[in-house]
Amino acid sequence: MNVIKFTFAGFITAFLGAWGGAAGTNKNWRKVGISAIITLLALCILRNWWYISIMTMIGAFSMGYGIPDPTDEGSTLGRFWYKITNQNVLLANIFTRGTVGLMVNLSLLSIPILKGNWLIYIICSLIIMGIYGSITWRDLGGIWLKGKYLLTPDLIVYGTIGTVSSILIFF
Repeated sequence: MNVIKFTFAGFITAFLGAWGGAAGTNKNWRKVGISAIITLLALCILRNWWYISIMTMIGAFSMGYGIPDPTDEGSTLGRFWYKITNQNVLLANIFTRGTVGLMVNLSLLSIPILKGNWLIYIICSLIIMGIYGSITWRDLGGIWLKGKYLLTPDLIVYGTIGTVSSILIFF
């Protein structure tokens, strides 16, 4: 039964993340939508108001992660890692996106603090950072849905965040 719960949360967050990243849509679908879904899940299952701190995930999703190129100056975070990595675009992408993944993990920190499930938290955190750092910047295509082009990396990354957050909440 828990697999259905994890999968369901993963599908919802995958959709919200990809929809929020599609051209012409409001980014709050991703920023607020995913943060609210995970927060509400934690509040309903774990029943402690400290879990409202998960809403800080909005800040992580609001961080820009663009890498400088001839057509764009990039985000502050992207420029930082681009400079630190000696203008190595591959490493800058990995570290920039990994930093965003780290911030998502920090927003989930109230769960192991209150539940004591630190091993699961560490494993889930590594998964989130790994998937963010290895997938988000790749061109893996996408799917058309209701006139919007949803990127495959967004579906994977945000679906993973929802799934592993659910695992963290239920275990």
